[in-house]
Amino acid sequence: MSTHLPKVDHTQFDREKWKVWHKNHPLIIHWRLNPGLAFNELILGQRNPEVMLIDKHSDKAECDSTFVPCPHCGELNSSKLYAHDNAFKNWAGLYCGSCDKQIPTVLNLFSFLALIITFPLFICFTMFYKEKVKTASIKRTKKLREQYTNNTLPTAEDTSFTKLGFQFGLYFFGAMCVSSLFLSDSMTDFELRDMGVLAICSCFAGLLFGVLMKFMVGRKPKRT
Repeated sequence: MSTHLPKVDHTQFDREKWKVWHKNHPLIIHWRLNPGLAFNELILGQRNPEVMLIDKHSDKAECDSTFVPCPHCGELNSSKLYAHDNAFKNWAGLYCGSCDKQIPTVLNLFSFLALIITFPLFICFTMFYKEKVKTASIKRTKKLREQYTNNTLPTAEDTSFTKLGFQFGLYFFGAMCVSSLFLSDSMTDFELRDMGVLAICSCFAGLLFGVLMKFMVGRKPKRT
């Protein structure tokens, strides 16, 4: 996890050009306080930058107009460098695509508490695995930066939100089935009728997720 990193001064950016997301933004606060995102951080290795910039004057979708500033070299990294193949496995943090130095990230409150409880395991990870994970993360970031420079990275227009919704629905269905089986007294208590109910709920969850993603990822920045 990020320690002793230089902070990005979010006040230095022109508010006429940039919409600035920092520690006081509702979505950043949500990332800090949502207990479910501790799973994303600790198990999946998903990280969220402390500061993000959205170009207000861009004609592209918001996800294609978002940048992550590096406090070391000043590079404005496209947020897409930390998506796609590099969305997860970032247990050692996020790294600049230009200077390879670490970018400050948000730490979930429940991740912090879990790290305190499992402090010996965290020390073992730092001693034996952090450099290996860091090297792999930098390599993925470099690869995506090259694709971004060559305009070969997928854009919001290339994204199938129906497919995203379907994938989320399958994940939701699997997670709910496992949870239901675990909470049941026996395998026989979990009937086909229960699976049918879960399947219907999963369909609605997937549909809602697809719609929300289309709105959040596909929308264009407001010019205000």
